[in-house]
Amino acid sequence: MGVDIANKFLKNMGSTNTGNTKIGETFPKEYLDKTSGKGCYEEAHLDPLEAVAVAEQKMQLIRKFIRTPKSIVSVGVGSGAELIALAKQFKPLHTQIYGLDLSKNAIDNVAEMMKTQGLEVNFIVGSATNVHFQKNSIDVIIESSLLHEIYSYMPSGKNSWIEAISAVPGQLADNGIFILRDFSLPEYKGNVEINFISDFSIKFYNYFQKYYRLFKGWDVKQNNVMSNLELEYNSYPLLSASNSISIAFPKAAELILHFKNFYHDYKNNSVTFDDFKWKEINETYFIPNPLKSGFSPIAKNEYIQAVLKTAKNAMQGIGYELICIQDKTSTNKKMAELFKYHFKLNPASKTVIDEQDLFLETTGKMELVFKKVKIDKNKE
Repeated sequence: MGVDIANKFLKNMGSTNTGNTKIGETFPKEYLDKTSGKGCYEEAHLDPLEAVAVAEQKMQLIRKFIRTPKSIVSVGVGSGAELIALAKQFKPLHTQIYGLDLSKNAIDNVAEMMKTQGLEVNFIVGSATNVHFQKNSIDVIIESSLLHEIYSYMPSGKNSWIEAISAVPGQLADNGIFILRDFSLPEYKGNVEINFISDFSIKFYNYFQKYYRLFKGWDVKQNNVMSNLELEYNSYPLLSASNSISIAFPKAAELILHFKNFYHDYKNNSVTFDDFKWKEINETYFIPNPLKSGFSPIAKNEYIQAVLKTAKNAMQGIGYELICIQDKTSTNKKMAELFKYHFKLNPASKTVIDEQDLFLETTGKMELVFKKVKIDKNKE
């Protein structure tokens, strides 16, 4: 089903705001149109077939909670791996599957790829911060490696994160589930000394230190809006004569994760050193608490509470609440193995954590599932 047909179907369902761009979304929409075609982070070291296989394994989680969902929405189409996996698993069950994205270019790319494989889903051009479906109509909403992008690319990142979470519970059906996957802040918060032990990592750091979160690839107006919000907190020190820096480990993890994506894109000839238009250079993977002031990155347990509190505010007076029914973190050993050939990590203080564990913590992803349930008045 194409975009126009999908939007017509939504109007028949009584939904609103299909395809509309809100104030503040024009900048990121234009930028994402130009940089579409990238998959979510964990796909970066996989070929397309492997990426789909990984996505199929992760999407099996749905059956654990809802055996035969009537409708699934994947927010942010990425490279299409998740939508392909969903189509293979749930189209035979006559599940309605929707791919929602702010970028029409991204949708067109994924739609064409799926067509060549004989697969079909519904596509909708629109933002995660808008309501697109009738109330209480969707069994599963999935946001994989998306919410950090919403924070990163919106002029009011924290408010946009709140709007995106607030849009979810009203659209979920009774007992529907919300799958949230994103970067998990490392548990170790102390300082580390990072030694850059390969020529590649040294060159990357000099590039990263120069351009991270400065939005040099945006036009002048966009750049001024975004970089003024981010410059002070997201600065990194110059590399020392011994090719090392000393920073808090969460900032080190941010750097190392960006290195992984850059390494992959460089090997695929899609980015070069000093490329200020590389999409990932403007993203922060560990976002601050959207409900608090300041820029300190938010830990997973605090993140869960922020989701629950935001959902509660959005659902006041309707007799429902969100509860967290899965709280897990996944790590990637293959990714961690790559890091040790380019970096040496030395904790600044005495600690029992070793370098391998630090690298694994860097790769952590939150694997969260929330469920919409009726409020038990007897427990109030």
